Amino acid sequence: MIQINNAKLLKVYDHSKNEFEKESNIQMRERAGIKVLAYGWNDERERMYSVVEIESPESVKQVLMSPEGMQAIQDAGVDMTSMEMIPLT
Repeated sequence: MIQINNAKLLKVYDHSKNEFEKESNIQMRERAGIKVLAYGWNDERERMYSVVEIESPESVKQVLMSPEGMQAIQDAGVDMTSMEMIPLT
């Protein structure tokens, strides 16, 4: 399943991008069966976007709810109250 995610950031994009690209975060996504197809920043909407291929929505929830996942999100400065996850069918 392909999913588009976007969220506002509480830190500058370059910081969030560096956190997103950390090897530990890449490995965490791989363990959960999340393959990043593309990601980037949209100036007009002031949001970071990612397009991912996921094995199941449950795997994404498990990562987001895990202590490791929550710490990665906090370190990246993602505003979880603004996050949108849009599955494509």
